[in-house]
Amino acid sequence: MGVSVGYAPPTYPTGMDIFYFGTYSADEKRSETQADLWLKVTAFWAVNFASKLKPGITPAEMKTVTVAGVDTLYFEAPAPRPGVIWRQWVFVKDGKAFFIVSTLDGDDTKSLSDVQTMIKSFRVTSQQ
Repeated sequence: MGVSVGYAPPTYPTGMDIFYFGTYSADEKRSETQADLWLKVTAFWAVNFASKLKPGITPAEMKTVTVAGVDTLYFEAPAPRPGVIWRQWVFVKDGKAFFIVSTLDGDDTKSLSDVQTMIKSFRVTSQQ
């Protein structure tokens, strides 16, 4: 589906979606390093999505976790649908930006465990 891949158990309308938000590289003429740019991109996208659930949120209010070997901003909040929890992971790996979101019932520990396993197994590969 273009820039996203969705995974959903057959009994639930949403499980996990992965969105690819392009490739980023720093301009060699600026003093900004690749790593600095990637942190800014991560923060931008993380706030962009989380602010719909928690207006005014900052990256400092999010947890930093590791996905695909890089620092990732993680955010969790009640979703607009009652009883559902919104979870998001945003990161840049090798210049590629990713946004992963999962919306599950708050008491769905089995699907949450599956999502966490998929998050831990996420890898970014380069195409030749």
